[in-house]
Amino acid sequence: MIRHTLITIICSAACATPCAAESPWKLSVRVDKVVYRPGAPGNAKITIAAPENHRGPLVVKGRLEYGLDQHVDLPELKIEGAEFEPLTMPFTAPAAAWGCALVVKLFREDTLVAKSQDIFAAGTDHFRLGQQNNHGGTIAKEAVRLFQGEDGYWPTKWRDMKGTWLEIFGGLPSEVCGLTTDWDQWVTMQGKYRMSRDGIRAYTTAAHRLGLTVMMYNNATPSGSVGTAWGRKHPEWLSYNYMGAMRGDLRVQDIESRKAWHRTMAPEAEISAFEPFYLNFGDRKLVEFGCDQMLAACRDFGYDGVRFDGHWILGDVAGGLGYDMAGHRPNRGESPDVVSARILRQVREYTRHRKSDFAIGFNYGDHYERGGARNPAAYRMACADGGMILWEGATFNHAYSNWRIGAAKLRENALRVHQNGGIHYGQNHMSSTDSYPCNDFSLRYYYITNFAATSHIYSGVYPGHPKYRPIQGLYYRFALRYGDLLYAENLRPVQDPGNHLTVRADGGKTADLWWTPYTYKRQLNGKYQLITHLVNMPADDVTKQNSTPDKQPVPLANVAVQFAKRPDRVFLLDPEEEPWLRPLGSVPSLQIPELKSWKIVVQEFTGTCDAIPVEVIPELSLRGKDRAPDARDGRIVFPITLFPSGAMCARLVQDDRALFGVALRCHQAETLQPIHRVLQGPNQSMPNTAPGRLRVVFRLKVTDNSRASTVCTLQGRFGSHAITADAFAEPGTFQEFSYEYNLQEGTSNYVYMDYHGGTDLSVDAVVIEQLSVTPDRDLFAPQSLKVTDRTPRRGSSKKAHILRGLWHDFFGFDEAARRAAIECTSSWETLSTDHPMIPVDFPATVEALLEHDLVALLNVSADSLKPVRRKHLREYVLRGGTLFVGGGPRAFGHGGYEATFLEELLPVQSVRFDLSRAEGETQRIQPAADDPFTRGVSFAKRPRVVYYHKARAKTGADVILNTQHAPILTRWKLGHGTVYAFTGTPCGDIEGGLAWWQWDGWDDILDRILAGASPGKQPTYTAGVGGVVPLAGKIAGTGNLTLVGGSGNALSPLESQGVRATAQGISFGYDQPQGAQGVLAYPKGLIKPVGSITFKITPGWETELSELDRSVTLFSTQSDAHGGVFQIYVYVHSSENYALAVHVHTNEIGNETLVGHSAMYAIKRAPVGSGNSLLKTSIWKKGTTRTIQVAWSPSQLVVTENGETMAVSDFAPEMDLSSFTGPLYIGSSQSKRLSCVRLKDIEIRGIELESK
Repeated sequence: MIRHTLITIICSAACATPCAAESPWKLSVRVDKVVYRPGAPGNAKITIAAPENHRGPLVVKGRLEYGLDQHVDLPELKIEGAEFEPLTMPFTAPAAAWGCALVVKLFREDTLVAKSQDIFAAGTDHFRLGQQNNHGGTIAKEAVRLFQGEDGYWPTKWRDMKGTWLEIFGGLPSEVCGLTTDWDQWVTMQGKYRMSRDGIRAYTTAAHRLGLTVMMYNNATPSGSVGTAWGRKHPEWLSYNYMGAMRGDLRVQDIESRKAWHRTMAPEAEISAFEPFYLNFGDRKLVEFGCDQMLAACRDFGYDGVRFDGHWILGDVAGGLGYDMAGHRPNRGESPDVVSARILRQVREYTRHRKSDFAIGFNYGDHYERGGARNPAAYRMACADGGMILWEGATFNHAYSNWRIGAAKLRENALRVHQNGGIHYGQNHMSSTDSYPCNDFSLRYYYITNFAATSHIYSGVYPGHPKYRPIQGLYYRFALRYGDLLYAENLRPVQDPGNHLTVRADGGKTADLWWTPYTYKRQLNGKYQLITHLVNMPADDVTKQNSTPDKQPVPLANVAVQFAKRPDRVFLLDPEEEPWLRPLGSVPSLQIPELKSWKIVVQEFTGTCDAIPVEVIPELSLRGKDRAPDARDGRIVFPITLFPSGAMCARLVQDDRALFGVALRCHQAETLQPIHRVLQGPNQSMPNTAPGRLRVVFRLKVTDNSRASTVCTLQGRFGSHAITADAFAEPGTFQEFSYEYNLQEGTSNYVYMDYHGGTDLSVDAVVIEQLSVTPDRDLFAPQSLKVTDRTPRRGSSKKAHILRGLWHDFFGFDEAARRAAIECTSSWETLSTDHPMIPVDFPATVEALLEHDLVALLNVSADSLKPVRRKHLREYVLRGGTLFVGGGPRAFGHGGYEATFLEELLPVQSVRFDLSRAEGETQRIQPAADDPFTRGVSFAKRPRVVYYHKARAKTGADVILNTQHAPILTRWKLGHGTVYAFTGTPCGDIEGGLAWWQWDGWDDILDRILAGASPGKQPTYTAGVGGVVPLAGKIAGTGNLTLVGGSGNALSPLESQGVRATAQGISFGYDQPQGAQGVLAYPKGLIKPVGSITFKITPGWETELSELDRSVTLFSTQSDAHGGVFQIYVYVHSSENYALAVHVHTNEIGNETLVGHSAMYAIKRAPVGSGNSLLKTSIWKKGTTRTIQVAWSPSQLVVTENGETMAVSDFAPEMDLSSFTGPLYIGSSQSKRLSCVRLKDIEIRGIELESK
């Protein structure tokens, strides 16, 4: 122990250097690159600042240090005179090195007066060498100057940051496609960044000067106008939902706006930063196309590789599988995992065959259970051969926010990647600093828990950034210098570290000192190393959310390290001590007086470490047994791999008794709380069945069925069902639990499972059986479908309405309408993989539809209208309207028209997944017969169609245009109206011919369609006079609080407190702070099943949380029968979403279960990406008056502002509104919290329904 003590004293003394005290001499050195190729020449710039009146010659001595003890002395530089110009010291990067330090010492005579060093790396694998620098966003043309020159703005920051590679996030116009462009400038379809060709080239050129590589950002989902313009050409590569519709999450109106972004360079703030659609990467030609795009971007812009955010596999990391254009699952009967692995192999081989150093990285989201385990073979393929694997946010969410739990999970993730040949990058901390503390303590352990687990850092920030702290620079430099100890490819975790050393603090074990998880072996030439990280871990109750500086662990005193075998050499490293490295020679033990946070102990031995067992991180193999079968006879099987939520206690395991050899196993011993959400999904897959009667089947098994306690709860549209352990007939055997339920169109069909523990539980694939499909007709009373007694439409309004789906402009309706002097109004489809949304501007009522001579649905799915609007369309046609339906990947058999009123209306019969590609002469469009409709139209230019719907004309329909195989334009008369079905599509590229939309004959045909719908000699259309809903009550609000009833009778309030009538209206705490108390209530019976409330409102608040931080009620009443509520209110969410909303909580007619029904529009610009950002928006301001009308019927809620329709919701089955007979509260609810607004000119109308 005496010798041991002496070594400790000597090590401590070594911290002092001859120039440790503040010296008047200043010396700095800066190498000209961050990364050099091995053996490449380099130059270091040396700057000297001397004290005044110095005398004597100076000598600069330089040395390259690398490894633990290797060095190369550089030629000395001798300086005469008193004035110094910056010096250049040339050197050659070591041929076999990793991190290097160029150490420079300044001597006056023989006295060391100053010392400095700079760090760099020598190598070619930039992912493995170090960390990621900051990633770029906007790179406008005017930013080029920031990248120019050795001392330019960005080169200086990158050099100081010491990351080894960069990424330009979302820098290219789109993803998958559009990676090269002829534009000089553009706004990106993801992120809305302003980019320029010159800017990106300046960026990559500057990075390459420093030896850095630059990754392009890419994912699996093209987006925006660039993506959809490309997607139009390749419907065979798109992904489709169960009903046949193209899958996407985008607003067509936003796509229209984006078309001009590369010209305006001014993206609208309200448009989402990402509007994607989904692809089927099972097609090898698509993969080749995408690879060619990436390689072209490398040539065009100077990129070195790609970092994928979404993966070219089946279903992405946590998304839905979808179907191909023919209605098959994209795996086509094979294992999805095997197919996905094959895709990733193809990507790697294809790109590296053409660019040998093409670098590839992937973002796997949360962690292995939610990402890699879904496709474990594909995951291993992604890791192989140096694949970079980013786990963005891997240890920030939920339980993993705890430093200890998160560190253990991070280690498992990183070592699994490492053992498969990959390079792990940890959580994206710097993008989370708005919600997580960013200080020296939190950053220190962010770096330590990554570095000690062989994990690199993604997304640091540059010096000068508001979140930058010097500790980042310190740890980046340390990890660059000693990266081989942290990241060497042949590092392996030791299985039994205790066989090789023991570590104690103050003479005993402590849970705060982590070293056994972080002990590795490493074989070198003729010797090997044992590398142990000593980590003083934060307390077990410290999380990333509460990581304030006072949570820094108390230093561990007297840490004793005893080696089982005396090493040949021992080294001790610590980035927060000088020097970083201390060689200790051959010692049997080591005493560390104080362990603040992290130290690395390296033992070195002669010989081989092959006999030392290594830890193998568990990995799942699906053994090729996993399947995603096609839906058959209404039976849809969802593999369990689509559902894991990533809960800590649950993981996928092999199970030969499961349908596809894999189950989700929930482990009682690993629960951290009473309930864990272990299963949810399938994500990005709606609709996953047709609306109708369904049965969901769960196959579950438990290890112990002796208890009566709840083991799990199953939830979904089928309700909530608690399953007890004793509900299982036998332990260890899968048992089915099935539930029947009705699924309405437009509702999401997710399933969830909460695990309660008590016994281990296994979950197999989820099966949903379609027992029946609900036709539109079954949702409405027969008498409501009779239109023969209703007045036919007469006259011409010279108006048309177009519901615009993707690629609507190819149909040419706008130009045709201008030629015919017809006014066009528009509504726009929204694509969603969660739930459909009715376009708010589509005419809400039959009367509104009848105002139009023609209504066109252009590549639009049925569920974008829902049953009520489809019923309205039916009546519109039968009463004399003209309907035109245009084809595409969201229409006809790809639009879910089956069993809807649209199917009844159309003159053609289609089946699901009916898109087909025509080849050669079968593409030619020709007149079907000597029909007067096409007489005089020239077909001499041989117009063509590539993709069409395989429909057949119904009996009684007139085929106007066709190809050899199918009708293209079909018409029939229905009732008093006319319906046209154009079953061609604007999809595909025409090779060697003229596309139908470019054919002037199409203009002629459109002109004839519009002339028939809107004949010039017809009298002007006059709207019919509908029944006026009677007045129930009116409150002027400017003189008193009296309500004047429909018959003129005056009604006083039932209750009035804290409100007053003013000349501007009734003040409900208008000039008071939020939270003011009061109430105004009127007698029962004012709300009828059909009715409206019109009012003028003046808010006394701005839409910000400091003035209005919770929802406030404007009107409300309750049902005397079931207690449900009818209310109009201002909705406020903590994310600063504000909306005017109407909500009715009642039963559906014929059903006793209460269901929520609502409609709302935003009254503040919602944060992009939030739920309200999809709503129509009006900007409300304090003191500005608006006129609002909320109208309702059992099937609809309609909200208008100043005469403009702002929100509409439809309901089928219909709402039961007959029992809202309670008192009407205005300006507050029964809680008596005033709304801080003024209301006046309140008019309430209502009528009872006829009994049926």
